[in-house]
Amino acid sequence: MSGFDLVPVDGGDHVHLPPGKTVVGRGPFLGVSDKRVSRQHGLLENLNGQLRLKPIHLNPCFVQSSLSDDPRPLQKDSWHLLHHGDLFSLLPGRFIYEVVAVGREERTPRYSLPQMLCSPSPSNVEETNSPSSSPKQVC
Repeated sequence: MSGFDLVPVDGGDHVHLPPGKTVVGRGPFLGVSDKRVSRQHGLLENLNGQLRLKPIHLNPCFVQSSLSDDPRPLQKDSWHLLHHGDLFSLLPGRFIYEVVAVGREERTPRYSLPQMLCSPSPSNVEETNSPSSSPKQVC
């Protein structure tokens, strides 16, 4: 299973994002109480191993490459793809969250064999009696 956590840069508990769409803003989910942040400030979509952010309020959401960079406002009602390590905020320089990909395990499933392990050899090739068909590889 794969997903994403939001890690508040100022400290605090990691926030795990459920699959699907999540409204972010002022309220208990992120623990934001600043009235400059709307209750429906942005929309996060966690789908198929990707995370996207869409500002949905007049006040934008922001992204920045690093903490030393200036925050860049995102266009209202447009999706922005977020990756592991990206930073976004709800106000310029305030309520900054780092995106952390969690639960991703890049490994071969237990009972699958890579195709290259099965190469034609006399022991795994079946001959057919039909003149129009060629030998079949059996693995």
